[in-house]
Formats: sequence, C-alpha cells, structure tokens
Amino acid sequence: MSDHPHRHPPPPVPAGSPAGEQRGAAPRPIGAPAAGESSADVTSDPDGTSATPADEPVHREWAHLRLIEEIGRGGFGRVYRAWDTTLAREVALKLVRVSDVDPEAFPIVLEEGRMLARVRHPNVVTVHGALRVGQEVGLWMELVRGRSLAEVVRADGPRGPEEAAVIGLSVSRALAAVHAAGLVHRDVKAHNVMREAGGRIVLMDFGAGRDAGVPEPAGWSRAPGTPSYMAPEVIAGEPATRASDIYSLGVLLYFLVTARYPFEGRTLMEIAVGHGTGRRHLLADERPDLPDRFIRVVERALAANPAERFASAGALIHELSDMLPMMRRGGFDERLDAPPTPAGQSGQEHVQPSRDLGLATPRPAESPSAAMPVGPRWLRGIAVAVALGAGVPWTLGLLTSVAFNNSLGRPAAFSGDSVLGWWGWGARALIPPLVYMTAGALAFLLVRSAWRLVRQIVRPLDRWWTRLGGQTDRWLQQAGLHEPGNRAQLLIVAQTLVAALILWRFWPVFLAQYAIVTHADPAMTAPLHRAHDYEVERTLYGWSVDALVLGAGMGWFALARGRRREGRPGFDASAIAGVTLLALTFLATWVVPYRVTWFNEFQRVEYGGDRCYVIGEQQDELLLHCPDVPTPRNRRVRRGDVVRLAVVESIFRPPDSAERPTR
Repeated sequence: MSDHPHRHPPPPVPAGSPAGEQRGAAPRPIGAPAAGESSADVTSDPDGTSATPADEPVHREWAHLRLIEEIGRGGFGRVYRAWDTTLAREVALKLVRVSDVDPEAFPIVLEEGRMLARVRHPNVVTVHGALRVGQEVGLWMELVRGRSLAEVVRADGPRGPEEAAVIGLSVSRALAAVHAAGLVHRDVKAHNVMREAGGRIVLMDFGAGRDAGVPEPAGWSRAPGTPSYMAPEVIAGEPATRASDIYSLGVLLYFLVTARYPFEGRTLMEIAVGHGTGRRHLLADERPDLPDRFIRVVERALAANPAERFASAGALIHELSDMLPMMRRGGFDERLDAPPTPAGQSGQEHVQPSRDLGLATPRPAESPSAAMPVGPRWLRGIAVAVALGAGVPWTLGLLTSVAFNNSLGRPAAFSGDSVLGWWGWGARALIPPLVYMTAGALAFLLVRSAWRLVRQIVRPLDRWWTRLGGQTDRWLQQAGLHEPGNRAQLLIVAQTLVAALILWRFWPVFLAQYAIVTHADPAMTAPLHRAHDYEVERTLYGWSVDALVLGAGMGWFALARGRRREGRPGFDASAIAGVTLLALTFLATWVVPYRVTWFNEFQRVEYGGDRCYVIGEQQDELLLHCPDVPTPRNRRVRRGDVVRLAVVESIFRPPDSAERPTR
C-alpha cells in the first residue's frame, strides 16, 4: 500500500465532532442517518428496535481502503468515509459484520453488493465494489455530498407538487434501473434519497436490497426496513417485491408535500393496526391545494392491493412525465432549488411555500407597467404562427430559386420570379417532406402503441423488455452517455454519419443537383432526367433525407424533454449546434436543390438545327439552353430566330429519348 504524500487522505475529524458540519454540505452515503435521525429510523427491525455493533476503532485499514471517520450506522452495519489507496479518491464504505446478520443471509449480502456494482444510473449511487475480509463484508461506493430529502423537508418545509413530481421522477428512474437488474430495494424513504449539491437526486442505502428472483432465507425477514414506508403486505410478513418498492415511493411523495406519513405510529404494531383498520391520512385532506392528478398518482402508488398500484416503475415514470408539463403550464415555478418562503402564522407545517403556489405569503406589489397585459396568449400564438408561416416558406423559396437560377446559369432578368412566387416555391418545397415525416411519425406512434398493448397482454415479454431497457441504461451509464451533453454529442455524430451515408449512396444525384448545366458534362446531370430509374433513385434519396430529419428531430425532442424533466434548460450549446447542423443538412440536401431536381422541364425549340430549351424570357429576347452544343450551352437569341415545338420536357433529356406531348 503506497504511502506517497499525494495519496494520503485528508486528516480525519476529531472524535466527537459532528462529521461534515464544519465542511458545509455533509456527505451522507448509504446507510448514514441524517442529523437528528436515530439508527432505528435508518434500519428498523419489525419490532421497531435496532441493533448496533459495539464501538470499535475507526482509524484502520480495510483491504485497500483506509478508514477516516464514521459517518453513519444502522441495524445492518456502519458507514465510513474512507480513502481508496488504489485510485486515490474518497469513497463511502459500508461494513457489515457476520455476527450482525443471519449466517444464511451473509452470502446474499456479498452477492447483492456485487450485483449493485453492475447497476449504472445517474440517479443510483455508484457502487464500486464488494468484498469479504475476515468476518466483514464491505461495499464501497461514491461519496455523495448533499442533504437527504428528510433533511430538506425538515429544514425547508414541505415541498411543492412540481418539485415533488420531479424528485419522484428521478427516484422512479432509479428504481427502474434497480428492478431491471433483478433487485428489490426494500427501503425507499426520504432518508435514503440524497439531493446532491448540484441538484442530482440519488437513491442510496441498498443494505436491505435483495435479488427479486431469490427466495428469502430463514432470518431474512428481519432485514432492515422502515415501518412507515413498508407496504401492508410486507408488514403482514410477505416478501418485498417491486410493487412494495412502488408503495414506498408513494409514501415518499406523500412525505415530501406534507412532512407526514399516510400511516403513523410509534411502533410497527400501531402501523400494522392502522393498515388493518384503514385509518389512513388522506393526501387530499392534508393538502387540499394540490393538483387532483398529483393526488391520484400518489393514491394509486399507495393502494393497499399491490395489483392496483402502478405495474412498474416505468409506468410511474410515464405518469409523472405526462403530468409535469401540465403542472408547468398551470403556472408552477420551475426554480426547484430556490429556498422556500416561511410558512405563515397558521401553525400548519404543510402550508405550501409561496414560490410554488403563492398561498403562504402575499406577493409584492407590481408596478403598473409590469401588471399591464401583453395580450391574450392565443393572440400572440397566432401572431407567431403567421410570422413563421410567412417567413419560413419565403426564405426557403428564395434559397431554392437562387440555387435554381445558378444551376441554369440564368440571370435574374430572365427568371421571371417574384417575391410572392418565392413564398410559393418555399411552400411547395416543404409539403413533400412534411407529408412523409408526418406519415412516418404516425406510423411510429401506431407501432409504439401496439407494442405497449402487446406488452400489457404478454407479461413475460414486458419483463424481458424492462430488463433489456435496464441493461441498455447500464451500458449507457458505463459508456458515460447518461449525461445529456454526451448524449447530444453522440446524436450529432450519429446524424452526421447517417447524412454521410446518404450522400455516399446517392452521390450522383446530389452532385447533379449542384452542377452548373451550361458548363457541366451531360452525363453528370443525367440523374435529374425523368426516366423511370432516375425517378426512383431521386425518390429514395428524398425519403432517406426525410427519415434522417424525422429520426434526428425526434431524438433532439426526446433529449430536450428529458433535460426539462430533470429541471435543466431544454437545449444547451451542444443541442443547439446539433439542431442547427440538422437544419443545414435538410437545407443542403432537399430545399436548396428542390427546383432543379423536380421542376427542370421547359418548352423545347429548334435553333440553328440544334435541340434547345427556353429557360428564360425578357422582352424580345430568349435565353436558351442547348444541351447538345459545346460549352457554354446557354444562348441569348431573338424570339423570331427559334422554332417552337409543342413539347415540354426535362432539359436533361438525352438526345435519343422519346418526346412527350405538350402539357
């Protein structure tokens, strides 16, 4: 074990000093009780008692870890701040002695630690490893610095419904990852959920967790659990399940907005009697100001019958995700970490802070100018829609018309385009991709709905899909793709690669679209001719571009939606760059060359015995394109010098192609 100076841990806190209080936000990792919380609150036996090991020296070495200070204890072990001498970093180490648990359960503790080390999710504490040394099993994990939700509610009061929903969404995602790994947490509660200093919500303390597919051994029923959060079937002696974790999460949501519990009692027996008699504190009675949908979500999670709860953590994620935008549109403040306004003098602890609903304290008087309405919301929406509906097609029409004239080598005086005509060309360029992308989006929604229905009917398939999602999530976590910035960069790389693949596959079509026809080799512009093979090729090219824009656009939408659910801005610099790159790709591959690709037909004439086309007119002059003559192939001639034919065809038609009648 190296004793190099830079690998030494920080000096330990003197015995008897409050760990962490002198360093700001105290680290409280797995199993560590919050300030004022008893060990029985952390991990209670069914009778409400808690066994703790005898005092022992702190400053010692355990495997490759050097213990610094004890930062928490409970009925299932002690937690230490430790120094990892191998990687030179601080970690939290939870130690469980073999004498403190049933011997038959001891191997399960080690196995669960190893399984948790494979769970990677931003809302789950990262377990680095598990090891047995002598008569102890140790789990070492990241040292999370912040406050538990119990401390947040105790210090700042009950939370608003939107903040509680955001927290519930994070914990639901954590549970989905844990359940997908085949585990059951068994002790979801406010003390075991940390709010990191940066705002990240982290699910902690898996000392009570177990493999959902392994029967509980004898003695395991006395594993840690908190009576106020325990589902009624667990209190009755049944094994913990994913459904009981959902119930505990419902209790957590209830606690966040009320600082109370649905069933309260001084002992496990009192709580069990409350469950038996149905004497529950209804959330609507405790907080009648809460949105009805939020109350229904919590009440469903708290259903006494496990079958009536949410079928999975994913179902709860879906419900909370749908609810949050509605709450925000209703005027709820999104600044979730702002300190709450103290409750009024009513003495009720559950008064909603003014930052959420404005009920506890009066708002400051606004100036007359600030109070003046800026117009009905629907009127502003119409104004924005009209501006976009007029400006976007006009701009796109201008771009495609300039590119068209440039490809033909046609001066503006011969184009005959007008300002209103630009708007028409822009609208025509948008209609095909909008139709195709709308059809693709509808097909995607239909397939997704059908898949959800199949999963509800075939439950093994649903479990397999959930497990696959968890495994994918862990892979993304291990690859560092759980961070929105990294996901944005990956999406940029993916859409760039797909765009490059499309260009490689349809390079002749793309090259022909930007050729200057008066100087280009006719073989280069042949893909723009309306022969059947070329028509199919151009159609496939257009569909490929539409699929790229639809797929990447849905990816950016999902990424922005996920960031907003986490309380972050929808778009950061990477996302803005990616969307801009996607828009430029769409412009370059579809909009700009639209006219030259799909509207390259002109009236055919004969001039000096050569095949020519009238590509522009100005007073008595005609601008001709004669594809069979040497470069430059454009000619300015007088009207009387040509013989007009009753044929309108593509200027890229080869000389031996059949003619078509005039349209």
